[in-house]
Amino acid sequence: KGEGDAKEGYLDDPTVPKGSITPTYAMAVMKIRNERWDGVPFIMKCGKALNERKSEVRIQFKDVPGDIFDGKAKRNELVIRVQPNEAVYMKMMTKQPGMS
Repeated sequence: KGEGDAKEGYLDDPTVPKGSITPTYAMAVMKIRNERWDGVPFIMKCGKALNERKSEVRIQFKDVPGDIFDGKAKRNELVIRVQPNEAVYMKMMTKQPGMS
């Protein structure tokens, strides 16, 4: 039994057969074949007994050409959280002014 925010693992569930190798996490990459969505992957992820229970849409924008951040930049992202605590927010990589 999990304590606090901890959750039981899949194999700790008494209804799961011992030694089960059933996957509890999946990810699929889908693409739409038309001119408008060419090169845009739609990534679906889902799982059981994860640390958080949430539903959201994440739109990751392409990296800009010419890397001035030495590969340390994170992608800009628009996040639309459906549940819980509905929200829309933008995550952006920014640089502090200066030469460093």
